[in-house]
Amino acid sequence: MVNQSAGKRAIVVHAGIEMGFIEGAELINDSRSASADYHDEMNRENCNEWLQRQLIPKPPPRCIVALDNAPYHTAQKNKAPTSASRRVDYVGITLQ
Repeated sequence: MVNQSAGKRAIVVHAGIEMGFIEGAELINDSRSASADYHDEMNRENCNEWLQRQLIPKPPPRCIVALDNAPYHTAQKNKAPTSASRRVDYVGITLQ
């Protein structure tokens, strides 16, 4: 996909509560991607860093954090092998 906008783009992440945005929880980065797809810049590592450094320390007591189902919001460790798995990816597991 080709970016057809002429200007700079930014990636903006923030969190809000009933009273407004949580102070200090914003993440604003200039996009460096030439494509229209920002997913290579907002990934699991960037999301986790934002959660740990900027969001988790800031919300008021008794606050619930809800995230959408973006791929970088979830991770599964120790995924079960499938028929498409490569043996080298599962050291110590014998695939027959």
